[in-house]
Amino acid sequence: MNLLFKARDAMPKGGVVSLVAALIYEGQVATDVELRVADNGFGMPRDTLLRATDPFFTTKTTGLGGLGLPMVMSFVHGAGGRLYIESEQGVGTTVTLLLL
Repeated sequence: MNLLFKARDAMPKGGVVSLVAALIYEGQVATDVELRVADNGFGMPRDTLLRATDPFFTTKTTGLGGLGLPMVMSFVHGAGGRLYIESEQGVGTTVTLLLL
């Protein structure tokens, strides 16, 4: 849910958010689950992208953020998975969770 709220916040004038869930197969056996949230919002500059999962880092007004992505990352890593964030200013952001 956190990722969907972040996507919404990146598009105050509206936009498109997509949520994709897919099974990853090795042969005929599903081994992983991939969840992808993408938006066509502001996007992040490189320096923000590099710090996006740092605890208490936020680009929002003080007191309005800073733990969402670190908590998502902690959950994913605790489940043995991986988190990938791609972003381009003016284009949008895609967050991919790969759960093993």
